[in-house]
Amino acid sequence: MVQQQRRIEREKFAWTTQRRHKKRLVYLKNMAELPPFELWLFNVVVNAMAVGEDVVEDMVSISIGPLDLATSYRSMCAFGNHLWVVSVEAHLSTLDSSVATTFEQECRYRSNDWNPIMASIEYVGWIEEILELDYGWF
Repeated sequence: MVQQQRRIEREKFAWTTQRRHKKRLVYLKNMAELPPFELWLFNVVVNAMAVGEDVVEDMVSISIGPLDLATSYRSMCAFGNHLWVVSVEAHLSTLDSSVATTFEQECRYRSNDWNPIMASIEYVGWIEEILELDYGWF
């Protein structure tokens, strides 16, 4: 089972060399033969534990997945900020439901551009729902 998964992984990420010694990723033509990620991760963790390898408890929890029930909240405190869900904020005089962040992303002019540039991309949005997922051991 493990050897079959390793073979599939090797076939999925087959490296080919292009001009200027650049490498690109070639994907399988038929992605349907790969298992879903959650099933693959669970199998990898179970097989590693069966062989006797040390597996971090966090990885075991993530591979099992969260409990079926999630808890919903209208507000939360995170990193010193008090945040509300947008639907609760209608009667408030302050706006605490908006969030903004900046990411660095590699951008290319076109697909064959070998000189990408790093660009800052800003995202702005509102909190529509706050959910707590329980993974058990965390």
